[in-house]
Amino acid sequence: MPYVVETSVGLDRMFLAVIDSCLTEEEVNDAQGEAATHRIARAGGFGSVKVAILPLLKNREELTNKAREIFQRLKMEFICQYDEKDAIGRRYRRQDAIGTPYCVTIEF
Repeated sequence: MPYVVETSVGLDRMFLAVIDSCLTEEEVNDAQGEAATHRIARAGGFGSVKVAILPLLKNREELTNKAREIFQRLKMEFICQYDEKDAIGRRYRRQDAIGTPYCVTIEF
């Protein structure tokens, strides 16, 4: 039998409840085979970044120049992020973790 009744319902509690319902836990194995649990945004609408621009290789000037050009065009219309750090799979994983709905990969 519960003995505490909390009748306070505010906007902050409803907002946190909605955000919490949009997060799921996912177990991911790293390169060494160790499992880690991550909370990942799956709603696609609650993340602040809407489009990620990702050149396939960071050391190829033609790819990075084109990616930066696309980023400059899109940043006035959408909340965008340009990322060229790490391997492409890790960049996708980072964007997935923050709930980015669209990733644009610039390749050959």
